[in-house]
Amino acid sequence: MYGARGYGASRRLTPEARQWRDDVATSTLAWRFADDAPRPALSISCRFPGARADVDNLLKLVLDGVKIGLAVDDRYVMRVCAEKTPLVRGEERGAWIEVTCLPQAQRPPRNKRTA
Repeated sequence: MYGARGYGASRRLTPEARQWRDDVATSTLAWRFADDAPRPALSISCRFPGARADVDNLLKLVLDGVKIGLAVDDRYVMRVCAEKTPLVRGEERGAWIEVTCLPQAQRPPRNKRTA
């Protein structure tokens, strides 16, 4: 997925990884946030049936794809769940990705000082 030359070298995506990341981005475009819209806290849940790659590398591609597709920086991702599962008969290799907007945390009312 990621190809690097030597320790500390800049990492480059393989063509297959780039395509996969771009496919994730394209699939999320329908829910893209407007440039001036506030960014919500996100939860991302992934299941990778039959995946051979390391789950952390798959997750990096998902986060990059979501960032591109939704126009939301990954600093807004507050929760992540990812798992690789064996391929079950009749199931296709691939990914199930769910992106959820988390509810805004309620701030307690501030106490007003009285003189």
